Amino acid sequence: MLLVTCNSCEEQVEDSTDICPRCGVADPAEPLKLELDLNVLNHLGINLYSNTPAVLTEIVANAWDADASRVDVEINSSANTITITDDGIGMNYSDLRGKFLTVGYPRRDNGEVSTPSGRQCMGRKGIGKLAMFSLAKSIVVITRKAGASPYGLIFSVEELKEKIKNKKDYVPRRIEDFSSYALPETGTVIKLVDLQQRVNKTESFLRKRIARRFSVIGAANNFQVYVNGQGIGLSDRAFYRDVQFLWTFGDCAKAESTLAACVNVNSKYHHHFDGRTSGGMAVDGFIGSVVKPEQLKKEGDNNNTITLLANGRLFEEDLQKRIDDSKVFNSYLVGELEVNGLDLNDQPDIAVSSRQGVQEDDPRYQDFLAYIKSRLGEIANFWDAWRREVGGAQMVAEFPKLKEWIESLTPRHRPKAQQLINKINTIRFSGTEEYQRAQRREVVKAQVLAFEKLRLQDNLDAIASIDVEKNVAEFREIMITVEDLEASLHRDIISQRLAVIKKLDEDQKSKVKEVVVQEHIYNHLWLVDSKWEYKENPTDWELRLTAHLKAVCPDTTEGARLDIGYRTTAGRYIVIELKKPGLSVSAGALLDQGEKYVMALSDYFDKNPDSSPIAGQSPSIDVVFIVDKCPRLHELHQGRLRNMNGRITTYKDLVVQANSAYEDYLQASRKVGRIREIIDNI
Repeated sequence: MLLVTCNSCEEQVEDSTDICPRCGVADPAEPLKLELDLNVLNHLGINLYSNTPAVLTEIVANAWDADASRVDVEINSSANTITITDDGIGMNYSDLRGKFLTVGYPRRDNGEVSTPSGRQCMGRKGIGKLAMFSLAKSIVVITRKAGASPYGLIFSVEELKEKIKNKKDYVPRRIEDFSSYALPETGTVIKLVDLQQRVNKTESFLRKRIARRFSVIGAANNFQVYVNGQGIGLSDRAFYRDVQFLWTFGDCAKAESTLAACVNVNSKYHHHFDGRTSGGMAVDGFIGSVVKPEQLKKEGDNNNTITLLANGRLFEEDLQKRIDDSKVFNSYLVGELEVNGLDLNDQPDIAVSSRQGVQEDDPRYQDFLAYIKSRLGEIANFWDAWRREVGGAQMVAEFPKLKEWIESLTPRHRPKAQQLINKINTIRFSGTEEYQRAQRREVVKAQVLAFEKLRLQDNLDAIASIDVEKNVAEFREIMITVEDLEASLHRDIISQRLAVIKKLDEDQKSKVKEVVVQEHIYNHLWLVDSKWEYKENPTDWELRLTAHLKAVCPDTTEGARLDIGYRTTAGRYIVIELKKPGLSVSAGALLDQGEKYVMALSDYFDKNPDSSPIAGQSPSIDVVFIVDKCPRLHELHQGRLRNMNGRITTYKDLVVQANSAYEDYLQASRKVGRIREIIDNI
């Protein structure tokens, strides 16, 4: 009797025993072993790849590993097929059985680290071939080695899924008749039939995607890829012409080539990094920035990514997603970095199964991330400085008067003015181009005046230290600046007041403009006297005194007033009496009312001394009557009017005199105003 050990409980049992008497395990002597179910194809191929560019990347990479010099991708949208043909070394029966149909064939572990021509192999895990199963319902594979007969297989994804479900082996159908197929002398044809998703992307889109996923495409590496007969080149990356600033890494020859492709980059705005991580890995490639983020998002494609490549092909589609950085300038970036040290033959594979990402905790990747994060910090500083410098030049080009203004400044102030203008162009505005220009113009005007205000304060501080006899020119320059700025600001105020007067005077109907004046007179005291300043609202004690005057001096039959108000401005205390338009009043009646106002106010301040704006005494009072037609004044009337600091004016004269006074001022101010002339012409 032969005894064996149960692999479950380690009890000695007879070799012929089917069930362990101790633990009840069936076939107790059968060793435990790892078995792979065909269902692994679901995870490694059918459900692993999510888009057409990713699938085509795997097939093109296999063509590179087959030493192909040309790959043709034919997209037939109407037939819903994609055919990929390469002129590589092809496969024989042994290659198909032992490599192509062996899922997970580790070519590098088997010593196949390079192709017969000496290329570094891209494939590693042996599962990239499964990518095609995620895209099509049927796959045709035809291959031929030089001087040999072709082999052809047809894979049905639906049949494959059924075999997987029933845990059975799957055997693809072999092609016996090749008369309906275009066969290469050597190489492989892969035809994806009845695509799971219609090919709704344009040919140009796929060219862009493939161009960005490989760094080896081109004559330099004897590897050309065509999409519907049109070759893929650097121009298919579609962003080079939009790059404004450029930072290159590592290989100087590649850096010069990239700079040449970025035709709109001034060499002044190109910086080169040595491209070496702290761990010694070489980093080649570039990062560029564009003028506007929307330039990276054209035709539904997003180029706002920094791709990571290794050994000629994509490893990570967008590094920015791995870098926790919310700087605004990230939305302006595009780049391609190649780090071959991440895919060394003698090091563990760093790529995830789909080869569209890397294992983030790998020390090599962490070394690279630390390097690129540090460089991005430097790039951000370059970007800020360059953008302001270029922005200043663009602003001057857009608004030529800015150059005249900057050149008019002293050498001490000029750099700060330029710095201010440089910043304006970094402000992003919304709306149409025309609307954005209008917004920039208003910001520029405001900034010029703001700078002049700051400069004025700086100059005033310097006046005390200037020796006028020894430096008359400098003193004269300062005084001209003060006059110009004052004229500019004052002219703004006068222009606004003239606009109010013009509006009041537009309607020539006899009574309308007087009514409008009545509505504005208390808030616009400068209509009565240009020296009186603007007041938005009366104070509480002004309102109390107005109420007191109305109570003490009720309306009379003759000269019934429209309204009465008490206001203060510029050290004056004013009673304003408005008479109804069309009402004829006598000089005596007006003077009687005016004297009552003065007496009433004097009595009020005697009884309420704390209410007086002048401590210990009654304030000086002005009385202004605004009437439709001025009454005739005798000498006695003139004396009484002077005694009460009174004045009588008409509504019409009010508008005419104010307009005349301000127009005269404006005519005189046009002779000065250097700043105003610049502002008007921005």
